Amino acid sequence: MYATAFENFPTMSAAHCVSCGIQAVAAPGMTCSRRCGWAANVCCPQCGRQRAGPQYTFCCGQCAGEARQANWCLGCGVRQLAHGLPSCGADYCAAVVASLPALRPQMAMSRGSSYAGPAGRRHAGNPHQNPVASARASRLFTPHVAVPLNDKTASAICNTFAQHVNTIVGVVKVGGTTASRKAYLAHRTRVETDLSETCGHGAPKYGHGGEGNEHRRYMPLRVECGTNALEFRGSCGSPSCEVCSLLANGMDLRGLDRASHFSTSTVDSALDCCPNGFAAVLVSRVVVGNPLIVDSVEHVQQPPAGFHSIVVCETERADSAFVFSDESVDPLYIVLVTRDNFQSA
Repeated sequence: MYATAFENFPTMSAAHCVSCGIQAVAAPGMTCSRRCGWAANVCCPQCGRQRAGPQYTFCCGQCAGEARQANWCLGCGVRQLAHGLPSCGADYCAAVVASLPALRPQMAMSRGSSYAGPAGRRHAGNPHQNPVASARASRLFTPHVAVPLNDKTASAICNTFAQHVNTIVGVVKVGGTTASRKAYLAHRTRVETDLSETCGHGAPKYGHGGEGNEHRRYMPLRVECGTNALEFRGSCGSPSCEVCSLLANGMDLRGLDRASHFSTSTVDSALDCCPNGFAAVLVSRVVVGNPLIVDSVEHVQQPPAGFHSIVVCETERADSAFVFSDESVDPLYIVLVTRDNFQSA
């Protein structure tokens, strides 16, 4: 049972995050990161969605598995583990983690059911018994799905956008190939290794992200096909439609005709980069790694050795990040909106 209760933690100093109790914050009751903010608001610390129940830490077994892979404590979900330790050390978390072994087969089945049918799970223990599935692994494709706006996942996303737009037209859960997903996870792991070697194990990360300094970020997209994007009819015929390019080819700098993938830390700053009227914003996970901080977009270029991205700090709460490889971005949702008072792009 992936349970947590912050009242079980010792009382933390007023100068520290109310969720993790580690990072310093400006005032009592504040959180140090999006992850801690989600947890403090009784949401899944891995993705920000509603939890499976008040007694759970995560919304599903898949998020729990991803958190464990990213070296987060499964008891609280907000503290990273020291090398070789099963939990963050809090008594409550240690008790929760001690109860997990009996549930690990269920977690594995939950994760497997998202990517394979019963036959895939039946042969999962020995891939040599299922050579056809192994041969097709690199070609598996999870379809794009238009998510109903009353769905709990879409509702959480819509709440983030609601105060900045007139109408939320639709939400698309982005699918993609198994190969691209594996490439993203492998890249995230490599960047985490680089960070440990360059900055030291457990060193503070810019923005306090997860493994590989992974952040949830927002990417403005050009859209020419309007609401047809919700029906996945294929390319709308416009070479400038970045929504169709993404749905057809995934994260592809050449297909998008870009030198880098640009994203912002807040919804409103992403919308400010969109044209007037109908617009699209991609919600994604981005491996920021060790960023080179600059003060102007004029200084954005391929980062030197030892850095994984370029970050332009615009205000105290908003920044723009530029990453230069497709595997640095994991697209999650495309949000189609209308708003009358966009700033000109």
